[in-house]
Amino acid sequence: RETAEEKVQRLHAAGSLTEDEIRSATLRGERSFVIEALAALGGLKAPVVQKAFNLSTAKGVAAVAWRAGLSADLAHQLQVRLARVAPGDALKPSGGGFALSEKDLNWQLEFLGA
Repeated sequence: RETAEEKVQRLHAAGSLTEDEIRSATLRGERSFVIEALAALGGLKAPVVQKAFNLSTAKGVAAVAWRAGLSADLAHQLQVRLARVAPGDALKPSGGGFALSEKDLNWQLEFLGA
């Protein structure tokens, strides 16, 4: 049986680690896979992504999703479904993009240790 990390590495190497793949894993509740996928796509260490999810920080999860090149819509789903951010506290997409500035997103990544 393949671990989440192995599956991510295989899909990433094949160019198949897409937003749709991550969205499906999110809907299935595959937290470990999603964390590994965000790390791989964003060039981050998995513990940095894990920290954002463990802290249940909307801004942190949005920042790692942004770094991974994912949409603000999927970032919102990640906050609510996998990071257990209360729906009222989750950052919703703004004008089709992220509700935070690039400066704020980068600051969040620095805070998380990226």
